[in-house]
Formats: sequence, structure tokens, C-alpha cells
Amino acid sequence: MSLVTTSESVIKSTFRAAFDLSRSAVDLHTYMNCVIVMFFLKYVTDTRKVELEGQERDETSSTAITRFKLPPNADFWTLYESRQHPGNGERLSHALRTIEDANPELSGVFGNIGLINNRLANERTGDDVLPILLNHFAALDLHPSRLANEHMIGDAYENLIATCATVAGKKFDVSYTPIQISEMLVRMLQPKSNDSIYDPACGSGGMLLRCAQYIQDNNADGTYTVCGREKNSSTWALAKLNMFFHNEANYHLTQGDSLRDPPFLEEKGGPKLFDVVLGNPPYSMSWDADAAKNDRYGRFSRGVPPKSRADYAFLLHMIESLKPDTGRMAVIMPHGVLFRGAVEEEIRKQLVEENLLDAVIGLPPKLFLHTAIPAAILIFRKGKADDSVMFIDASQSFEAHKIQNTLTHTHVKQIIDVYSARQSVDGYAHIANLQEIRENNHNLSIPRYIGVPHEEEQIDILPIRAERIALQTELAEVEDKLNAYLKSIETM
Repeated sequence: MSLVTTSESVIKSTFRAAFDLSRSAVDLHTYMNCVIVMFFLKYVTDTRKVELEGQERDETSSTAITRFKLPPNADFWTLYESRQHPGNGERLSHALRTIEDANPELSGVFGNIGLINNRLANERTGDDVLPILLNHFAALDLHPSRLANEHMIGDAYENLIATCATVAGKKFDVSYTPIQISEMLVRMLQPKSNDSIYDPACGSGGMLLRCAQYIQDNNADGTYTVCGREKNSSTWALAKLNMFFHNEANYHLTQGDSLRDPPFLEEKGGPKLFDVVLGNPPYSMSWDADAAKNDRYGRFSRGVPPKSRADYAFLLHMIESLKPDTGRMAVIMPHGVLFRGAVEEEIRKQLVEENLLDAVIGLPPKLFLHTAIPAAILIFRKGKADDSVMFIDASQSFEAHKIQNTLTHTHVKQIIDVYSARQSVDGYAHIANLQEIRENNHNLSIPRYIGVPHEEEQIDILPIRAERIALQTELAEVEDKLNAYLKSIETM
């Protein structure tokens, strides 16, 4: 008799249904973390059944789940059986605390998402919310023999993060980059065996995991190290869980500010250099520019970006983290970095003249839930063969949806194919040499290089289109700052 398989659609529907349950007794952020923890507890409990059923633990394995230790009375079913009795919040808090104590690699994870010694443990909200979620997740069978493949759990967790982002919208504190965009960046950089990889604002860790998976899929000897830093402590915790659910062991994640305090240093004291650097750092945020003037690592020798916009601060930090010969980098940035003046213009000029910039790719609108600011991918490479820069206008290549637009596999393939071929495509892609960029005063606004197809072009509207993009970007930046200000007032 064949066993019933728990499909990906069943797991996804379980997540979606969890957010349709009554959650009026607790704020949305806490509720989302409760859903994440229910999934975690059900997974580790069902996996633990393998040992209880007589299968021995593989002590030589380095994967996260085989190293994991589930303390007595910290499993899902212990909490489930007591759900009708008061004190659900305290019992959950105690279970998570003992799990952290037994598993050093998860130390601080559950405390940082606010589920140890928080209001669930001290108020009646835990008894209102947790029994509902325990009942809901009890029906989800995550025993290894029921799963279709080894990647399902990791994929399911990332789907859960995406579901949380969709439900919360701009209230979602986690910087989340859609998987298809992360995969596109990785395919352009092509990480390989023995590469070291770094994301200075890693969010929930998705880009790092895409790199790891790419290496595993394309190299027989998948040796690598992924390193990330995340400023937000709760987001760092979600990234640690992401590594756990993906059974990823070759990682180093730290919590802190990459701009103020570089996380990975060489023995001589300078920032560690990596083969691959990528990321989607927060757009146009304020930062400590005054301290950067005396940066002991010399990261801002080309100029100190304005304190109101950290975009170029992240960009310079990432460039200074590249190895001199093999270093390659992809970063998602607001369009403003392509054309803003003053010190940013001077930095941009130096990067172009140093022949570091390889490509500029304009993305469609509304790809990211956390911001309305138009974005572009900037690719940098050390040791370029020529001085050309490729411009791609993919702003119209998307599948439209009411809340969030998406890139389909066809759109992603088109961008990658054109980038790889490195050939101009009328109205879509253009190869600019250094002299052409100089003639544009090092302004990298995409409409200056790509216009409408020649057969449709009647007047020179490129400067007008560039100015339009600039104004749209400035408006979106103001709206983002206003939304952040209103959010801070609401939480006071």
C-alpha cells in the first residue's frame, strides 16, 4: 500500500489558511512568527519520528536536521496535548528556550523573533491564538517519507516568508527579494566550486541560498562558503531558520550593521574579500556618514555618500569586498544611483572610469512589496576584458498583478540571454563604450542609452524619458520616507 504524499500545494494551502484563522487577539507581526514556529516545531517533531521508529541518526552528517537535538517535552505534540489548558504561551516559550539551549546554531533565533519571554507568555493572547494554530498544523504531515523530495521543506519555508510578505504588505519588516529575481542575479554571476559569497544586507537569506543551490547543481565538488550580515535582529533570525530548513551547513550569518562594522575581517584587519558579492540593500535609508569619513578600512576613499541616502555606501562597501581578479558583484539599487548629482555623481564617475561597471538592467515596477521605488540591477566585475557597459531596459517585461508584479521564467530567460550574448537589441539593450558614457557626463539613466525602436522614433525624446524616470524615482523615495515616518508614529 503506497503512502499518501504531502504535496507542495498542501503545504502552501496550509500556510494560506493559517492567515484566514482568527488572529484578533495578537498583532500581525507576532502572529506571523507564531505560524513560522508552528511549521518549525511540526517539521522537527515529524522528522524526529524517524529515530523513534528505529532508524539511527547519521552522526557523520553535517546537515542541520541531522545535527538537530529535540529536547524532551519541547516537541509539537506535547504542546498540542496541553492546548486546552491555560499557559500555552509560557509552554511555547519554554520549549523554544530549551531548543535554543540544546542547539547552539539556533541560539538567539526564537528570542529575536519575540517568542521567548514575550506577551504570549504573559497574557491571555497565547491561550487565544496558539490552540487554533496547534489544531491547524496537527493535520500537516511532514514526516520525511511523506515528502516528495528533499527540497520541499526549504522551498515551503521560503513560500511561507513570501506569504507573510504578501499578507503584511509594506508593514512586513523583512527585506524579501522574490526568488525569481534572486535566481536571475545568481545566474548572471555564476558562482562555482571554492567560491566565497557575501551578502551585506542578507534579509531572510534567499540570495545566499540561491548561490549555494546553483553551485550544488552545477559542480560535482560543491565546496563553497556563504556569508551574510543583517542589521534587523528578527530578520537575522528568519535567515538562520532559512539555512536550517534548507539543510545548509556552509554558512556564516552575523547580526549587525555592515556599514558601521564590517562583519568579516582578514587576519591583517582589513575586510575579507569574496569571489561573489550580491544583495538587495534597503533603498535610500539614512546612515552615519560622519563616522564614515574616518573609516579605518578606507571603503569610502572615492567619496562619502550623503547621510540621507546609504545607497552608494552599500555599493562601495560591496566593491571593496571583491577579490581583485575573480570578484564579481550584482546589487539591486534604486534608479537614483544612476543619475543623482553631487558626491554621488563623483563616485559614479570614478567607478565607470575604473572600468568596474559591467551592466545596468532596469527592472519592472512593483516587483518588491516593501517599496514603490523603481529599481535596477547593477553588475560589477574586476578584471573586465573591455570598457563597455551593457544597458538593458526590462521595465516592460513583467506579468501584471494588482498588488505585486512578477517576472516569469520567460522574462528572466530573456534578460539572461541578452546579457550573456552581450549584443544590442533595438529598444531593449545597448552596448555603450566609455566614450559614450563620458559624453553623457557619466549619467547612467537607462533612457539616455535605450530609446524606442528606430522605426518608431521621430524626435529625440531620450532626455525627456530620463528626466521622467528621475522625477518618478524622487517621488517614490519621498513616499517611502513618508510611509516610514507614519509607521513610526503608529507604533509609538
